Amino acid sequence: MTTRQAAEGSPFHQERYSSSTSLEKGLNSVLVKNRCAILSDPREIELVWFIQYQSMQQGGLEKFTANLLSEFPEHLGTPAMLQIGKREGIYNADQVRSVRSARGLFYESEFPLGGEIRRCFGIFTAYSEDQLQKNPGLAQTVKAIDQRKIEHRRELEEESKTFPTSYPVMTFRDICRDKFNKEVPELLTQFCLDPGINSDGLQVVTDDVFRITVFHDLLGALYKFMERWETRHLAKMAITEVGKKVIDAMEYSEAERALVLIEGVYGTGKTFPAKVWCEARPGKRRYIQCPSSNDSLDFFRTIAEPLGVSNALSMKGTQMRSRVNDVLQAGHLSIVIDESHYLFPQASTRVALPGRVNWVMTALTNYNVPVVLVATPQFMSSRATVERNTFWAAGQLDGRISRYIPLPEELEESDLRAISRMHLPDGDEKSISTLVQYALASKKRLRGIEHLVKSARHVARWAGRDKVTFADIKQAMKDNLMPSDSALNTAFSKAVAPTKAGRRQRDSKIYVEASPEPSQPISAPDPERNLGAELIVTPDRKNMRSGNASLSTA
Repeated sequence: MTTRQAAEGSPFHQERYSSSTSLEKGLNSVLVKNRCAILSDPREIELVWFIQYQSMQQGGLEKFTANLLSEFPEHLGTPAMLQIGKREGIYNADQVRSVRSARGLFYESEFPLGGEIRRCFGIFTAYSEDQLQKNPGLAQTVKAIDQRKIEHRRELEEESKTFPTSYPVMTFRDICRDKFNKEVPELLTQFCLDPGINSDGLQVVTDDVFRITVFHDLLGALYKFMERWETRHLAKMAITEVGKKVIDAMEYSEAERALVLIEGVYGTGKTFPAKVWCEARPGKRRYIQCPSSNDSLDFFRTIAEPLGVSNALSMKGTQMRSRVNDVLQAGHLSIVIDESHYLFPQASTRVALPGRVNWVMTALTNYNVPVVLVATPQFMSSRATVERNTFWAAGQLDGRISRYIPLPEELEESDLRAISRMHLPDGDEKSISTLVQYALASKKRLRGIEHLVKSARHVARWAGRDKVTFADIKQAMKDNLMPSDSALNTAFSKAVAPTKAGRRQRDSKIYVEASPEPSQPISAPDPERNLGAELIVTPDRKNMRSGNASLSTA
């Protein structure tokens, strides 16, 4: 569009770069969904969505391509290079000749060997003896050319003596690496979007004529990378009883395509296993943290971002909702919605219906989309409040919940020890025991372990060390956490929750103090009005929470 382009010499505006393709973040999941609609292999569908997830990460597909190559360096090279089997060192003359057979990638003129004479291109027009005898000038010219050829041949022979007899292996691998890094991002993009490409065409070749690959079994490497990705992420998670329950519930939801509710108090370790479970297989799952606002646009933008749905600031909530529905209802992905108690209205519960909960039921559960809701007990209390105030049919939600998983309020010491070991893998037994005892005594629960380890690392950094010791943990508790916890508990104990009568009295006081003495009468004198009436300040009950009040005469 001409309106989206800056004219030559026009004044500088910050927005002039906003339409640059380099700023695009990831592959559009709506288009990826269309591509997966024609695939029948569930494993291939998961791979496409896995690549789409990688395209949304920092660095995009270029970074993913580099990570893939660093994970499988043994796959890099032409068939001749892989047959030789060297990844470093030197190629001798015979090996160089074998590698140079990859036409379209390595040329003899670029890698000449000692004793090899480079080709000499000259004038090869043949003349008969009769022609040369009849034209002495032509004969003299041909003789001079032949003499020059002889001299050039002699020069090439001398040059060939200076050529090396071997080449470093990395010289050839660098050429393959440059071609791989240049072409694979575009190839993966086509694989995720182009319905005409299949897995057999997922090869990095030199050109369409010679079809020499520079990376062996790209498809197999992608599948192995996806498996290693899952293994590494699951290894981050400490195996606790709560974690086992959370993972089992999520596995059930994904297998049976059902709605599952996991409910537990804060600090019991719900979020971490849910997030890791999704990050381990992003080709099948996506993690969403429900926003605390009541804004529909904010809600669907929060869902659209991890899915890879276009969520431009100019888009309306209904536009984003339709795109989110389109992607999720395809059935390729399951979602985990953390902080699900925020699905209920956070204000005006007397009149507001739970639109977000209704959307989960009608747009997801009714279409067999696997959904896991992770919430605190606030979920059930909000459900009861909305049902009581609005006569919302809560039974529709209750009937759709296939499984309800209540989590224990307290963690076993063995679970705390496993989590402490996860946060401080190099810690000694005294350090781990200290972390466990602090978690048992602190109101922060599992967060206490995390905060103590962070404080200890800060102490170690100040001392110029990378490894946390027991002395660092002891100092962090004495100088940082214990004074902080004590001050925080004191602040909490001083704070008194206001009663409804106290809140009403405060609102009236705020209004009276904020209202200046009127310089003019509130209204024109009315002969029918009792001029001796008193002015009474009455809180406005409809807006009591906002501190407004109304004036009336008695």
